[in-house]
Amino acid sequence: MEKITKHLDKHIDTYRLLLPKRLYQITAILGAAYSVYKAFSYIRRLGCLVSIQKNLPGRYGKGTWAVVTGATEGLGKSFAFKLAEQGFNIVLIARNPDKLNTTAQEISKQHGVSTRTIVADFTQSLKDGFYEDIEAKLKDLDVSILVNNVAISFKGNIIDGDPKAMNNTCYVNMYSQVGMTNILLNRMMQREKRSAIISISSVMGTVPIAGRALYSATKAFNDHFSKALSYAYNSKIDMMTVRPQWIRTRWISNFPHFFSIPPDELVDGALNELGKCKVTYGHWKHRIIGPLYKHYPFFRNWSHSTLQQFRLKQSATTAPSK
Repeated sequence: MEKITKHLDKHIDTYRLLLPKRLYQITAILGAAYSVYKAFSYIRRLGCLVSIQKNLPGRYGKGTWAVVTGATEGLGKSFAFKLAEQGFNIVLIARNPDKLNTTAQEISKQHGVSTRTIVADFTQSLKDGFYEDIEAKLKDLDVSILVNNVAISFKGNIIDGDPKAMNNTCYVNMYSQVGMTNILLNRMMQREKRSAIISISSVMGTVPIAGRALYSATKAFNDHFSKALSYAYNSKIDMMTVRPQWIRTRWISNFPHFFSIPPDELVDGALNELGKCKVTYGHWKHRIIGPLYKHYPFFRNWSHSTLQQFRLKQSATTAPSK
């Protein structure tokens, strides 16, 4: 440690000799100011995640409608229930009519709000009239919130991947966000109160991921598309991207990791930040993971190997005996 300290001191002394005294002072002040800014920014973001939830009906309109895609499980279902809990009527969009009806009945029974279901398979979204049909079913509703949640995961390699599966990943993960936003954007801009569009991205979308190139690219698209729109329509619409990491959905419901969280906890954090920021990790645990995942490859490798080992173990446990 002493050798390292001497080595650093030597470089600092060299730096001082090369720079005029006044310029050195200016750069030192700028560096300190930037460090303080980043520290306060980080603390503020953590504070938002644990702050008291705002009055969303007051901001977006009491008794208005929230539209949620992929609404019958995971994060989509949690968003539907949490928004209904605050008094929003809910439009649920998914491809399974039985799950849709069951979820809609549960929401109405628990929270006493109106619900509407739309059966839509976003892998078929390039067919003529797909989004026009959804738009027609939303025409008579005052929609104040859109949650672009629907997504599928492609885990294969591009070099030998199934073209249909790769196309479907693009249709569901990216085109659905564009299509649903296009349906509602103009109507939201004309509303008296503000509106909100929440798009579910992923920590995986912050950096290119070897072996998950397509999925991470679609999640990056979700992030960039949402942020770009926020600059254009911020006067009337709160655009927000959510970047979760490990969520205990049916895929990893028993994942025994400190950083894995239930969907409801992430949704609570995301709704806390709605209207305050353009990007959120949704939970203080994932707020810690995000920068580590983005800037340190060893953390990404450890993250993926940990989850892969868990999935292999689960597969071995649930495999039928011969």
